[in-house]
Amino acid sequence: MLFGAVLGWAVLGPMAQSLGWATGPVNDWKTGSQGWILWISLTIMVADTVVSFFVITGVSVYKMIMRNPHFSSSGYWKKLFKKTEPRYQPINHSNNDVEIEDSEAAEGLKGNDDDEPDASPKHLVPNSITIFGLVISFILCIFAVKAVFGSLCSVYPVVIAIFLALFLSVLGVRALGETDLNPVSGIGKISQVIFALVVPRSHPGSVLINLVAGGITEAGAQQAGDLMQDLKTGHLIGASPRAQFVAQLIGSVWSALLSAVVYRLYDSVYEVPGSLFRIPTAVIWIDCSRLVTGEGIPPHAGGFALGFGLLFGALATAKVILRQSPRHAWAAAYIPSGVAVGIGIYNSPSFTLARFIGGFGAWYWLKRHHENKDTQLNMVVLSSGLVLGEGVFSIANLFMTALGVPHF
Repeated sequence: MLFGAVLGWAVLGPMAQSLGWATGPVNDWKTGSQGWILWISLTIMVADTVVSFFVITGVSVYKMIMRNPHFSSSGYWKKLFKKTEPRYQPINHSNNDVEIEDSEAAEGLKGNDDDEPDASPKHLVPNSITIFGLVISFILCIFAVKAVFGSLCSVYPVVIAIFLALFLSVLGVRALGETDLNPVSGIGKISQVIFALVVPRSHPGSVLINLVAGGITEAGAQQAGDLMQDLKTGHLIGASPRAQFVAQLIGSVWSALLSAVVYRLYDSVYEVPGSLFRIPTAVIWIDCSRLVTGEGIPPHAGGFALGFGLLFGALATAKVILRQSPRHAWAAAYIPSGVAVGIGIYNSPSFTLARFIGGFGAWYWLKRHHENKDTQLNMVVLSSGLVLGEGVFSIANLFMTALGVPHF
């Protein structure tokens, strides 16, 4: 991100402004240097995400074939999809010891995490409720989009977006479970590229449809990742998935109402978007839609975007390939992430510099006090306090602004 900030704000942006390619104010999303480097940022992130996705998929399929000599035989697939009886693991909360009734299951747990027992049937959410919820959500999503956008948005892109979200959510959940990072931004860009091929550019609402369909896909991946983290945490402490499901329903309904009220409150007090709340992600989304539908590219930005896209696409390929080699895996850590570089380019330098200062300070402190086992916990508590303090006082500042309290 620091490299991206330097590249965008200290090299490419001033260059575009001095050559007359970006004639407006620096912070202008349309005619300024920030709007000009935004297209390079978008192309880098899209190239990195798309290339990584297809390369990782290809490597995974290749490994699956090479590690299973009988991959092409019918017996392999019958065994893969063979229905087995679930093995349950009741938890003794008195001494936290795991009691496994089936000795065969106990042996399986030692060598294969895939055999880890689930909760007992009475604590699971029934499949009928899951299917009913999917159908109702499917129908409700279509009606909600049509109610808001009317004839501007057709039904078939929404249907495609929902089915696409089902598949890309698996990608998001797996990435989040393995790396603690849900690549929803990249998933959204992939969906926007796909819908640029589905919806013709001549369609009067092509940009709007691209935004709506991409938003549905990204939201599905985001929520799937959040639910996965909640349910995994509940599994680790022995909580009931059904109780969590009820709590999530209550929280979702309440937060949907509350977030709308809070947004209207902010919008009534501040200018949104404005100098304080610029909402750069919204600009990223609409400009990505214009990019994939061939609209609104600033002068000479297309050539630079193409060049950097090819470069970071090649770097993403090299990074994935190097990670597969035990001898050269260390080199992958020194190849910059296209998504991180893109974020550093389109965000204001103050955001990236704050991240860098915090990260560097944490690294230095943990390295100096590594012998203290509570150092990591103390660092988490400190950072949580910083985030919580700013969040609480931003709400207090909102109310003071609404009441007309003078500011310094």
